[in-house]
Amino acid sequence: MGNRMLFVCHANECRSPVMAGTMIAALEAAVRQDDWRVSSAGTDSRGGSLCPVAVGVLSDTMDPQLLADFQDHFVSTPIAQRTLERADLIITASREERSAIALRVPAARPRTFTLREAVSLGAGDGESAVDLAEYADILHERRGLTGAASHRRLLALRKSNDPNDIPDVHHAALRAHRAGLQEVREAAHALASGILAAIGE
Repeated sequence: MGNRMLFVCHANECRSPVMAGTMIAALEAAVRQDDWRVSSAGTDSRGGSLCPVAVGVLSDTMDPQLLADFQDHFVSTPIAQRTLERADLIITASREERSAIALRVPAARPRTFTLREAVSLGAGDGESAVDLAEYADILHERRGLTGAASHRRLLALRKSNDPNDIPDVHHAALRAHRAGLQEVREAAHALASGILAAIGE
């Protein structure tokens, strides 16, 4: 069956692929990729290719061959009902995507978190989990018990005052685009580290 993890953003061209690629790289480094299923999707995907800026950001995280395989097999994908129903943990870029998923599949709400939210909730007391589904349960139980995520903010880009949102930087200037995706990569790496530390073999 495997641990099923889904990353979601608006178009599935920048933020969610960077999250997914970072997680895949972490699993590869930990030699634990065989029992995991990592995918990404968009709430308004148009079937586009992987953003070149995202490729550049992932090149600092993924082995060249792993990145080449990831890029070759990537196509922007819309979220599917079955995928939402089966995912053990769903990570979104912002509250907008999190809300869209909750409206579409209400039962997925306890398993759906923004990236920043999941990192903040996972920074606990080192509690362990047998699998990703149990890890999602732990995060859900901690909702409302921790403060908002504290992190470097891209004030010029942020449309929301909620620090758990990571803004869509796809149409921003190149420097801001790259900085925004580097922020995504850093948060995704923190998430991956927390998950792999909690779920032992």
